Amino acid sequence: MLYSGVVSVTFRSLQPAEIIRLAGQAGLAGIEWGGDVHVPHGDVKKAREVYKMTIESGLKIPSYGSYFELGISRANGLEFGSVLESAIELHAPHIRIWAGNIGSRDASEDYRKSINEETQQICDAAQKENIEISFEFHNESLTDTPESTITLIRDVNRNNLYTYWQAALNTVPGDRLEGLKQVSPWLSNIHVYQLDGYDRLELSEGEEEWMKYLGYAGKIKGDRFCMLEFVKNELPEQMIRDAEVLNRLLKASNLK
Repeated sequence: MLYSGVVSVTFRSLQPAEIIRLAGQAGLAGIEWGGDVHVPHGDVKKAREVYKMTIESGLKIPSYGSYFELGISRANGLEFGSVLESAIELHAPHIRIWAGNIGSRDASEDYRKSINEETQQICDAAQKENIEISFEFHNESLTDTPESTITLIRDVNRNNLYTYWQAALNTVPGDRLEGLKQVSPWLSNIHVYQLDGYDRLELSEGEEEWMKYLGYAGKIKGDRFCMLEFVKNELPEQMIRDAEVLNRLLKASNLK
């Protein structure tokens, strides 16, 4: 089953209560809370407050968007323990992390090894709390292609490690769909948006394209959230319009 949601960092300038209210108006099912603004790492009091507000509004929390970067965050003073503390208080089943900041073509074997080892440590810590780890599927990281993502997951070799999927930049729809199929055995959630290069468009402009992606995702075993991440001009009213499109697509996908 596919569920609709929104990533809280879509509206970094809004307070959690405003985002909850907006998600409810848009008919969304859940919110992925971000660790950079709305639920800061290690601020367990804030995490408890946001969890309570979210659940009381009838919304779910599919994941914690930690923005923890392997190979970087620890060096900058952020320990994964702080991330884990917030995820626990949010009752988030997933923590989303970044697979470093070096693309797969430029990564050395030593770099890959260090990322593998750090991921194993993170997965083991999260496993003790029954929390799953998901990579951001993104350029300029070791998960910038389906092939590199699969290699990384297999090398880490932890059963609580998954990946998100999103429509990669500088690729065509056919290749994107093939990439989704490749990573589908490890797929957790999906980020939904429509871009022209880096310009944000209304989701309706890519409705036919997303019908194919979500139609395939709806056939994959298990439940997952499809979450709006970017909206044109960062306007709340645009998010409501995009949510209408997303909910329509998910309804069709779930009926297949």
